[in-house]
Amino acid sequence: MTATSGHDPAQASEPDAEPGPAPTLAGRTVLVPRGGSRGAAWAHEVEARGGRAVLAPLVEIVGPVDDAPLRSAVAELTGGVFAWVALTSVNAVHALTALDARLGGARVAVVGEETGRAARTAGWQVDLLPERRTAAGLVEAWRDDVGPPPIDGSATGSRRVLLPLSVQAGDTLAAGLVALGWDPVRVDAYDVAPVPPGRAVVDAVAAGEIDAVIVTSGSVARRVAEVFGPLPDGVAIACIGEPSAQAARAAGLRVAVVATRSTGAGTVDALAQHYGPHRDIRTSLTTHDREDPT
Repeated sequence: MTATSGHDPAQASEPDAEPGPAPTLAGRTVLVPRGGSRGAAWAHEVEARGGRAVLAPLVEIVGPVDDAPLRSAVAELTGGVFAWVALTSVNAVHALTALDARLGGARVAVVGEETGRAARTAGWQVDLLPERRTAAGLVEAWRDDVGPPPIDGSATGSRRVLLPLSVQAGDTLAAGLVALGWDPVRVDAYDVAPVPPGRAVVDAVAAGEIDAVIVTSGSVARRVAEVFGPLPDGVAIACIGEPSAQAARAAGLRVAVVATRSTGAGTVDALAQHYGPHRDIRTSLTTHDREDPT
């Protein structure tokens, strides 16, 4: 009888398999519906992966009609009135830093990675970042990691949480904090205004010259649906996270990609992964649509 072992000399002599080609956006044209420095940053991510970025701002961030409540809240924040400030977007960070806000001892909670990065750039330590990058996810993390407010009356024992939000933001975060015993103070920190698109971009989308559209927020999702109407078959909608994906679906868009890392790089990586190194865009989207009827 011949003994055998688990070691196979033939297998050992074979070279290691070469890694497959990395996912790429080569040959893809991606619409980035943002302008300014953030739009340029998104375009860089697309072009770094071999794609062609088309910048076509559909929204712009503007201040609230009445900024007196925001200014008052910033003064209170700087004065140590708040125990926490909860930030749900980069725009909220910018709204506070534009008014030279100081934390005054408040701790910082953020919904996502990009917001956290903006907060750290402002010099603020991030104390709470949920695994699930949504307002509901932040409430869950708050319940598990922070708990109810302290009962003493000092500044550090305050129940108050500053929520600088978009005028259009929902009440999920505020309602969740109230249920946990906290006292959220919501202020309108910024608004989102529509920007009319150029005719050339509208024509390019209608002609099927755009392969994918990046969706960075619910307001962008609604504008994409409003401006471009029913998109041609095969256009991939790539969302930065689940909240923007939910808004996109509610607006009638077929979502092809939802990033698990809610950053520009994470979203563009997910889009490249969606296509893979050799997949044909029209075939890939047809398959996806059969699997996801939403």
